Amino acid sequence: MTEPLHTGTTTRSDIVVIGAGHNTLIAAAYLTRAGLSVTVVEEQDEPGGGTSTHEVTLPGFHDDLASTFHMYAQLNPAVGGDELGLVAEYGLRYVAPDPALLSCADEGEPLVMERSVEATAAAIGRYSAADARAFRELVTSYEPLLAERVRRSAVPPGTLPDNDASRQLDALAARDGYSVVHETFADDRTRALLLGFASAIGDLSLPGSGFVPAEFALLLTRISGVTPIGGSAALPRALTACVEAGGGRVLCGRRVERIVVENGRAAAVLTTGGERFEAGRAVLSGAHVTQLAGLLGPDVRLPSEFDALRGWRNGGSVFQVHLALREAPFFAAPGGPLRPVTATIGTAAGLAAQWHDIAAGTLSGDDRMTVALAPSVVDPGRVPEGRASVRLFTYAPYRLNGDPARWDAEKEGYADQLVAAYARKVTGYEPGDELARSVHTPVDLAAMNRHFVDGGYMGGAMVPDQLGVNRPVKGWSSYRMPVPGLYQTGACTHTGGGVSGWPGRNAARALLADLGIDPGTVMRDPKDVELPTWA
Repeated sequence: MTEPLHTGTTTRSDIVVIGAGHNTLIAAAYLTRAGLSVTVVEEQDEPGGGTSTHEVTLPGFHDDLASTFHMYAQLNPAVGGDELGLVAEYGLRYVAPDPALLSCADEGEPLVMERSVEATAAAIGRYSAADARAFRELVTSYEPLLAERVRRSAVPPGTLPDNDASRQLDALAARDGYSVVHETFADDRTRALLLGFASAIGDLSLPGSGFVPAEFALLLTRISGVTPIGGSAALPRALTACVEAGGGRVLCGRRVERIVVENGRAAAVLTTGGERFEAGRAVLSGAHVTQLAGLLGPDVRLPSEFDALRGWRNGGSVFQVHLALREAPFFAAPGGPLRPVTATIGTAAGLAAQWHDIAAGTLSGDDRMTVALAPSVVDPGRVPEGRASVRLFTYAPYRLNGDPARWDAEKEGYADQLVAAYARKVTGYEPGDELARSVHTPVDLAAMNRHFVDGGYMGGAMVPDQLGVNRPVKGWSSYRMPVPGLYQTGACTHTGGGVSGWPGRNAARALLADLGIDPGTVMRDPKDVELPTWA
């Protein structure tokens, strides 16, 4: 993967891929399996992007930098159907935590979301029979809509005819998740359960998010927050092995500075190290779409639709604290102490106020929504024997009081607040007990990876004018870019952020079709992609 730079050299292959995130690697894996020569160039020292895992606190403590859960990838044949052999041939393994989620919304007992609709409804029923009925109805009624979501995810947007399920899904998606939850449930504890973890995708008060709470609830109760053994980086490691087994190369430590256009086509990629990677047939970019014009240079004028990218909304900016611990703390729960992989701390009202604070550029108080992630509970190999790690995740403004530089003064103090709020909910940990901690502000995350624009890693807000046929811009949602031979994938394209792999699979399909290679030789036809059978 990491090979010495060869300044002034030229490397030739059929396809040059920019970036080694999970979507670009999925595309590269399909392309090599189709018999194409592929070179992937990655700016970081190792593959992964948003699916990277690092020792950020102490040696031996392996923490995910961005994504931890790959439940959406289980719906994609590339991963869940093992279409690329990642499980059978390259050692990728997943574990499904149980319980799926613990929600701490007040000073009472936490509410547990089990890997069962009935068990979760029973927990809700202990305080609200009406909310328990509403939860069952919400989850069961959404299942055919999720099947439609999967069907739509397997193709470029706008290419399938409407049906009853698609019309219901569109109507729900046009709403905001916050209103849907408040109209469906009466008790604030249920509202916090449905909104807390689902808010990981961003601001649920925005139109376009109406389907998200139901979808998260269905997935968590059916397959849980599935996480890879060995950290999120286990996925790009398996994908890299797959690419290399097909004769491809994944070269890290290469920052791309230019996509070369010659004779009207994307012909090569240049790096800051002086290397030239020539693409005989196509260039596939996983760079953030707002950086595309800069990579093409001033001599290439994109169509006017791309002017809309000047107003691209990046979505939530992330603030997180990594803790290296002597042991995993536990939460008091109705059935006895629990060490959940995922817990949310905060109320629905606090979550709504938090997004108002973010819009104003200010920090929230103790009622912000914080997600506590402890994957070492089910994957102890991530940490030294007997130890544990916890990541506290929340959203915060990138421009704090209008200026990103203000984070320098506020960083550690705000981390102290998150840690104190977590410590109040658990037993076995007090602030200062940690062996080490590492704090990442939105500014820190943006500096770590230039594709984490404004410290967010969802690729852009999931709002109507940046979804479906409008992602990345209206008229260019088929993964084909205006420059012949140039294709785009990643979180800025359909289906958006998160670890699903759909943008990578779909981009590979479009590219193969354009090259006259039957995609069916390496992947199932979209019409045969269905919702998996629940275990």
